[in-house]
Order: sequence, then C-alpha cells, then structure tokens
Amino acid sequence: MKLWFSFRLIDAPFAALGINTSPSSVIIERHRVIWVSPEAEAAGAEIGMDITTAQTLSDCEFVERDRALEEEFLQRQAEALYVITPHITFITSTTVTHLGLTLEVSTCLQLFGGAKAIQEQALQIFANGQHRVEFGMAHTAEAAWLLTYADAEYSFHESKDDFIHLLNQLPVELLYEFPKQVEALEKTGFFILGDIAHQIERQSIAGIRKRFGQAFTDYLCRMFGIDLDFQQGSLFSVPVATYKPAEHFSTFVQFEYPTSSTALMEWPVENLLQKLSDYLRKNQLETQHIEWTLSDIYKTHEYIKVFADIPQSHWELFYDLTMIQLEHRQFSFEVDILTLTCEHTARLQSRGQVLNFDLARRSRNLNQDFSITAAKLKARLGDDAVYKLSYKRAIAPELSQEKIPLATPCNQEVPEELTDVPRPTWLIPDPVPIEERKKGLYWRGYLNLGTGPERIHGDWLGTTIARDYFVATRHDHVRLWVFKDLKTKTWFVHGIFG
Repeated sequence: MKLWFSFRLIDAPFAALGINTSPSSVIIERHRVIWVSPEAEAAGAEIGMDITTAQTLSDCEFVERDRALEEEFLQRQAEALYVITPHITFITSTTVTHLGLTLEVSTCLQLFGGAKAIQEQALQIFANGQHRVEFGMAHTAEAAWLLTYADAEYSFHESKDDFIHLLNQLPVELLYEFPKQVEALEKTGFFILGDIAHQIERQSIAGIRKRFGQAFTDYLCRMFGIDLDFQQGSLFSVPVATYKPAEHFSTFVQFEYPTSSTALMEWPVENLLQKLSDYLRKNQLETQHIEWTLSDIYKTHEYIKVFADIPQSHWELFYDLTMIQLEHRQFSFEVDILTLTCEHTARLQSRGQVLNFDLARRSRNLNQDFSITAAKLKARLGDDAVYKLSYKRAIAPELSQEKIPLATPCNQEVPEELTDVPRPTWLIPDPVPIEERKKGLYWRGYLNLGTGPERIHGDWLGTTIARDYFVATRHDHVRLWVFKDLKTKTWFVHGIFG
C-alpha cells in the first residue's frame, strides 16, 4: 500500500508575501477577504467579507493576494522536503486559499526508520520556518489532503480500512472544488463522505457518475482508492509525480589583489564561463541569461546582467558580451571577488539537420553569425536599439507596425484589402508636413500627384482619422506616399517607395 502525507500550510497566503506579521492582518482578493489573522478574526473580520465591512468592523491592515509569490513559497517548502522524498506534489485551489504539499513516503520508510520518524522530520522543517501546519495521512493523495481537516490521532500502523473510516466522518463541504455537486449532495441528504461511500457499496458508482458527472466520480475513485468500472481496489496505480528542484549554477573567483582593470578580468571571466559551459553540456541544458556579481571586502556589490537572443550551451558568445559590457563600465570600487550565476536554464532543444552537410554547415554558420552580431550590437547599443518590425492591424498606417525583439515571431499576414493598394517601402513613423506654395506642393522639391485618392477614415483610440492618400512623384523621380488630412486641410509625407 502506498502511504501519503499531506501538510496544509495554514498561514501560507500570508507567509508567501514575505512581510512581518501584523497584529491584525487581512489578505484580500477582488475586494473580498480571503485570509485573516487570529487577531483580525477576533476583531470581527471574517473570510468572505467585502473590504468595506471588514474595515468598518476592525482596524485591519489590508494586503493584496499574490498567487505568483504563493507558488514560489510552495517551491521553497518543496525544496526543503526534497531531503525526505522526491515524490512531492503541490496542492492549490482557485476556490479557496488553502495551500499545501503532499508526499508519497512508502518508498523511504525503511531509510528513515518508519512513518512516524518521517512525519517528525517534516514537521521540524516547517517549525524551522515558523509555519503552522495541519497533518493528514492516508492510502491516497486526495484522502491524505482531506484528512488534514480531521482532528485525528495516528498510530502510524493504520490500514486502508482505518483511513476510509476516518474519511467517512468528514463533511461533504470539504469537496470545495465541486461546489455544485456539494450543493446537490446536501439537498439529497448526503452530509458526510460516509453517505457517499454507503451509496457506492449499496448500489454502484454508476449512479454517482450519472447524477454528478464524470470529473466528480473520478475524484471519488482516486480518493477512496477504488476502480471506476469494477468498484473494487484499483487494479492500476497512477505513476507518482516526481518533484525536481530548480537547478542553479554559481561559481566565483577571488583575486589575489583588488583590481579595476578590465584586462585582468579576461582570464577569470573565461575560466568561470568554461565551468558554466561544462555544467550546461553535462546536464543537456542551455541558457539565455547569466549574471555577474562584482564585490569587494566591504561587501559592496555591482551586478552585470548578460542576455543572448538564442539559448547557448557554449561559453564563447557570453564571453564576448561580457567583455563588451566591462569595457564600457567605470568601476566605483576595486573588485576582490567575481561571481558568475546562472539561475534560468532550459532543456537542450533538439534541432533538425539538413542532409546536405555542406548546406547544413553553411546555413548553421549564417544563423549563428547573425545571432552573435545581433547580441553584440545589443550589448553595445542597448536592447532597444536592435529590433524588427511586425504588422499590427490599425486604421492609422503609422500604428500598423510595432517594434518587437529579434527572437519574437513577427506577424506578416497583411489583410487582403491591403494587398492590391500601394504601400511604401519606408514608412515614416511621424508624418512630415508638406508646404503648399503657389506652384504646388513642396517637400524637398515640387510634387506631382499621381495614383489616388485612397481614403482612410475611422475612429482609432478615441481619435477620428480622415485622410486621402496619393502616390506623388518629386522632380528627382522619387515616389512618395502623401496624404491630405481632411479635418485640418493640410498635407503630409508618410512614406517613400523603393
């Protein structure tokens, strides 16, 4: 029998925020109270209240819920519990704020000296973090989680029947992920899980499935550990999820003498990057982001972030990008320690190869050369200086293109109604005014209007646009895209044809 431990973190929504506990703290989401401290609860604040009522009843400190921080909080707890077992799953809910972790421990009972020893070690880990938890154990993950709501004493020699006996005493309202089914169960007279178990034993689970749906029935089968079709112990067990901690790489070098010379940093930078390259290749990883930390004995720190458009597993490009940034940097202190950190990695992606080896080599080199050139330009000029254009549907032509990073796929699907109308090779972002002289329109020379007009009009972002566009030819035979603003009766140049 598999054995599952569940730990419900009572203060997780608040602890995840990383702030000191206030005597009366209330966490809100969508202007509703979702978590209250004991002090705030004593003052009259309750879960489910609107924020105005809670403020009226108590002098509370309101904090907005942050789901991203909650996920990071669970990750930290899982990393701490990883010393016990790799079989760790997260418990989260979109319905309530209850968060927790479930561990499958049957494979490590002998290693740690029994279930009770494992529970004590896990509880000590939570106690070190000053987190309040409720504990449950059972033969299935779902049952163990539900039993965190039961005030049960365990001998740690329980059988499956013992766990089901404890389950049967729990109220059906704990099935909070199925609010409609819970409401229907209570109307039918099912108030505890034992009522559902008795119904399954007396008739069949098919009746439950017909009345309450497939998803709810599947959950009951997983919780009780029975087979959907045969109404008996499940014949096939679902593979246990394996938690894998985030992988981080960090290494450093300490100089014999403090330095602020870029030339003296060349060899240490190369050496540290080669260690990173070995780590990435051995673990079949690649990365687009590394970070350097320069520090002295007085704990002064300076950080340099290096980005590559294409994931890399070799050190050469990161070396060039790092040295470019170091060349243009003035250090405010002499560096004693140089640290390299890589926190964001991804599995090495398989890439297709062309069977024509010469062509494959030539194509690969061209792509690599372009990515290296682009990365070096961005390192010297800044991320905003290197970009590409993507089409965006808009009434105003100057708003129909947007700047996007080189690695982002661009939209080149122009609507059919624009494929047969003249459009310039170069579009001027801000239309330039045209002089109206006695001899005609003048912009760096007199203009003769040709093809047109093409009328573009409509409302866009609260502004009415009404223009007549023409293709004009200048005296030097340059073709321009010009328009007359029908509101102001003025002329503008908007583009130049190739």
